[in-house]
Amino acid sequence: KLVAHAGEEADFVVYLRSLDLLEINRIDHGVQSIKSAALMQRLKDEQMPLTVCPNSNIELKVFESYKEHNIKELLDYGLNITVNSDDPAYFKGYINQNFINICENLPLTEDDIITLVKNSFRSSFIDDELKEAYLAKVDLALQ
Repeated sequence: KLVAHAGEEADFVVYLRSLDLLEINRIDHGVQSIKSAALMQRLKDEQMPLTVCPNSNIELKVFESYKEHNIKELLDYGLNITVNSDDPAYFKGYINQNFINICENLPLTEDDIITLVKNSFRSSFIDDELKEAYLAKVDLALQ
């Protein structure tokens, strides 16, 4: 599997190069994709996973605050978004803290949160049987 670290601070052209030249399976970060309607549509059509790291986005001043973060917009557009931690020690939090920060500052619905959790399993590089087992555990926990 191939992952491109792209689109946190760089121009969206980096995405296109990554998609076209590298035949990647996932983009780490990806929040700048919102600057191109064509790229957004392609990412949606391909359901390319974007591993969004809210804490690092704030620490690196990609967004001034969690309230300004675009993860909700990306999710609402239909992109395959996951919440991740980047470098937890440096960016002040593991995945759970990233979730807490966006949940406290953005108008995420319960369905949004469930989608983000399930996207994480669907987009992982584990085998399909294990993915299904984890997704079943999520569904069971939601009953």
